[in-house]
Amino acid sequence: MPTQNLVIPATTTPAIDQAATQTFSIIYLRLIYNEYLQRGTSRDNVDTQLINQVKSLGKSGALISDETVSPWNSGGPIAGGTAPKDTDGDGIPDDWEIANGLNPNVNDAMQDKNGDGYANIENYINSLV
Repeated sequence: MPTQNLVIPATTTPAIDQAATQTFSIIYLRLIYNEYLQRGTSRDNVDTQLINQVKSLGKSGALISDETVSPWNSGGPIAGGTAPKDTDGDGIPDDWEIANGLNPNVNDAMQDKNGDGYANIENYINSLV
């Protein structure tokens, strides 16, 4: 009995390249959009360097062969500020606790007030981004 081989022509598409290009475009647009929305917010030195690098589409970068002279070897100065009031010391600011139905006088960071499976402190932290 003769053996038959089925030949299926392979097509190649640069799907990875397209995905990488699309991903970069999305990141770039989000960066520009967020910069527009957040004018006036403070950024640290590393944020500023990264944002400027992306905005320049990589053209402002430099080849660095000696890491001791790299602009990335230090985070630079980190701006401080006044911490929001946290009466119970649970890491969740009073204003956020009140707005979300928590008691600012009770350390309830590890409880799950809304029953979503996340501790209150996780809900607070996730609300920051």
